[in-house]
Amino acid sequence: MNDAAGGQSHTLRNTLLLNIAVCIVYFLGGELGLELHGLETGAPLVWLPTGIAVAALYRFGNLALPGIAIGAIAVVAQQLPSSFSAQTVAGLALQIAAGPLQALTAVFLLKYFAGKEELLRSFKSLFVFVCGCSFLSTTISAAMGASAIVMQGIIPSSILFSVWFNWWIADALGVLVAAPMLLMLEGRWKRLIISPKKAMELLTICIAVSVLATMLFSDVINLSLFQASAFTYFAFPFLIFASTRGGHLFTAVVTMLVTFVSVIGTANGFGPFAFQAEYANAYLNLFLIISALTGLSLSTAISERNVREADLQKQQSEMNRLYRASVIGEVGSGIAHEINQPLSVISIHTQMLLKRFRARDNIDEERGWLQEIDTSAKRASDIVDRVRNFSQKKESEFVQFEVNDEIRNAVQIVDTRMSLQNITADIQLSEKPFITTGDRIEFQLLVVNLLQNAVDAYDGYEATRRKIDISSKSMGNGKLEICVRDYGKGVDEDVAEFIFDSFRTTKDGGTGLGLSISRSVVENMGGQISLTPKSGESGGSAFLVQLPGTPACQ
Repeated sequence: MNDAAGGQSHTLRNTLLLNIAVCIVYFLGGELGLELHGLETGAPLVWLPTGIAVAALYRFGNLALPGIAIGAIAVVAQQLPSSFSAQTVAGLALQIAAGPLQALTAVFLLKYFAGKEELLRSFKSLFVFVCGCSFLSTTISAAMGASAIVMQGIIPSSILFSVWFNWWIADALGVLVAAPMLLMLEGRWKRLIISPKKAMELLTICIAVSVLATMLFSDVINLSLFQASAFTYFAFPFLIFASTRGGHLFTAVVTMLVTFVSVIGTANGFGPFAFQAEYANAYLNLFLIISALTGLSLSTAISERNVREADLQKQQSEMNRLYRASVIGEVGSGIAHEINQPLSVISIHTQMLLKRFRARDNIDEERGWLQEIDTSAKRASDIVDRVRNFSQKKESEFVQFEVNDEIRNAVQIVDTRMSLQNITADIQLSEKPFITTGDRIEFQLLVVNLLQNAVDAYDGYEATRRKIDISSKSMGNGKLEICVRDYGKGVDEDVAEFIFDSFRTTKDGGTGLGLSISRSVVENMGGQISLTPKSGESGGSAFLVQLPGTPACQ
């Protein structure tokens, strides 16, 4: 019970602190709005409490409602009349209720039409935010607020529509300017953590906007020498840069700076919108609405593109994982065959070793067999590790290695199978060692696969020469050519066109993936692989592999 009571006390304390913070921010926003009024009407140019209430209610739910209501009471209390009547009290109550009711309506529209989509991360949520939250819900607060001051006798009913319109624009701007900034805190503080480079960019653009806006909306520059409309575009390059470089965070900061400086300047009779005081509010409001919508649209478009790119990358990664898993399943028999080759060597030499140990003679030769067992076991382990890495999506391990050594190792792996089928290997490797860069095990398996294909070419075929030519030679241009040639049944020209395509095979029970994977290995090393189909009386086929590299220093 003590734990439950402690948890309840902690929750109540957090709720109290939340409402105090919301009340203070709401009140300060209202005080600022009352100070920044227009030239011709005296009405606020931007009413920030509207956006503050929407952001707080959307983020914290009904828990923030008391803070919003108390903040509204505190703002209205600054304008209490000297005398009260029933109609005055009703007007004050209507004015106080306008803010919370508008916020409740806006949040309802956001959650109903935008659903579970992350706010301002798609054009659907942007459309709902702008049309529903900014322009539609604010008609309620504007109507209630304008009616309230008419009921209090502050303005005549004849200008009710004009007052309502100005109030509506001020509320709509408050949502467009204040809400996006505060919604950045929507339970995701990491959005505000930026790199030093990004922080420098944000600081630079803030200084540039502040300096330029201050010059335009003050008496520093004599704007009477120029057309006022020419300066209404000053903010757009900064908004575009902010949207493309920093998304919603940069855009919200720049929009807030432009709004503050332009509203303060216009309210004091400076800037390009103050030339004709009769239309100063209208010009400024239009400028601020277009600026805010431009920044929000660009940052939302970029955010949506980033989300889609992330989704595509995730889908591609998943497809690659599934493809790798399917490849493992498809080539399981082939992998087992490759592993069985070194294991067969281990088994054969072990049996021979046991026989010799019984006779207790020729101990030196046993040592050689033991060495062969150890080497073959290591090859088997490397192959198994590579298969495991392949299935677990690990990257290839690129190292420098000597090509001829790995060709010899590959020949030793297939040597037992060639001996069983009376096939000899004619090895003609380059005199100078040749160094290339790639995954050593993948290259070894590549050569093994080519040798296995050469052995398979003799299955069911009566060849006059049962041998496989394995050669390597330097081409003199920083490349080495490796050739694996057989004299078996060969590959026809029409088949050679698709021999490297996935799932295309000439073998009974083949997977059609061996040569496709071989081509991927070669291309991954920056080389090329090709097939010379059978020709002439000798028949057979030849696989040619060209790899980049350099001759080793001897």
